[in-house]
Amino acid sequence: MTDIDFTYFYKQKYSNVAEIEHCNYEILISTFNHTDRVCKIFEAINANEKYLIVLPEYEDDLFTHFINASNVNIPYEGYIQLSEFLDTLQINENTKLCIDLTGFIIPHILFMIRYLQKKKKVNHIDIFYTEPQKYTDEENTHFSDFFHEVSLISGYAPTANPNMDNDLLIIASGYDDSRITDVASKRKNANKIQLFGFPPMQADMFQENMLKAYKAEGAVGGDGFKNLELNLYAPANDPFVAAQIIKKYIDREQRNKLFSNIYLAPVSTKPHALGMALYCLWENPKEDKPISIIYPVCKRYYGDTSEGVAKIWKYSIELPILP
Repeated sequence: MTDIDFTYFYKQKYSNVAEIEHCNYEILISTFNHTDRVCKIFEAINANEKYLIVLPEYEDDLFTHFINASNVNIPYEGYIQLSEFLDTLQINENTKLCIDLTGFIIPHILFMIRYLQKKKKVNHIDIFYTEPQKYTDEENTHFSDFFHEVSLISGYAPTANPNMDNDLLIIASGYDDSRITDVASKRKNANKIQLFGFPPMQADMFQENMLKAYKAEGAVGGDGFKNLELNLYAPANDPFVAAQIIKKYIDREQRNKLFSNIYLAPVSTKPHALGMALYCLWENPKEDKPISIIYPVCKRYYGDTSEGVAKIWKYSIELPILP
């Protein structure tokens, strides 16, 4: 276990889009959808080079309203295309790099961070995330469809321990109860604990979250729904606290007996997914421990699921230096 305290990492809050216009970078990478919290931030941040990852449902859209932007078409399972795209960029450990997390699907952003660390020797990235004012259909908002399989995210898939007697599965549980059920069912025999976003981004979002998560109770099991104190909680917008809460729990529980395998499943907010990635990157930099991130892969993800622009966050991500 490492001695790192993730809560020491730096984050900055902006109240509106105008406040980020002074942010300057060499390269900005974002993912397109039609929401203001993606489009307005992409336009506001100053960068010498701007790149938009375009997912399949947006391939036929026009992007003429974006100035100096390059579009890169990436399929949902496009790890090869992502690595080829990153290889075309002039990035090294000194590049002033910015990624807007808001529009990404989780496997893509987690893969990119690991790839930049391993192949480009990047150890610092500024990552932006913009909160929504609300989700379009509140707790009934659909984020994904046409479930395919639960798979390991590339870059976070070390060799598993064949002994599975004391596996742990931590699920960052959000609105998408079907995906919570998918990952919980994949690891039926693991000890399961849920991480919820509290405080939420907006006052009503925690209640909406719990209403949906309860639908996965049969698959998750345990007493976490009967006794909420048995769950883990971290602010829905804070990857650093999420990483620290996960670390604190695992370190405490392993004092008596090591977990045979540790699986993290980011099925909640993207800041929580980033927190899970940070935990893995710092706790398992050599990829010699059975700590993995799993994700319910679908054939369709819905990007236009929110309305409005609330708080904007900049996370200063520090990564361990690899040999």
